[in-house]
Amino acid sequence: MGMRYRADIAARGENVWSNNAMEYETMEEVKAWLDDLSLRWYGYDMSRIVSADTPKNEQVLPEQKVYQNFRE
Repeated sequence: MGMRYRADIAARGENVWSNNAMEYETMEEVKAWLDDLSLRWYGYDMSRIVSADTPKNEQVLPEQKVYQNFRE
């Protein structure tokens, strides 16, 4: 089994990454899921794509690479 990915989001006003139990085989699948989420849910303002084994509930730090940044 190859590398798996997950989507982390930061809710408005929060500085901790949150996620669900979903994992994906490719980064393109995660991007498609996040793009769809951004069209139907306005409860978050940042997202990132990480490997599935990344520790959960990490703090949002300025130097982290994000996929979507609606805070700017």
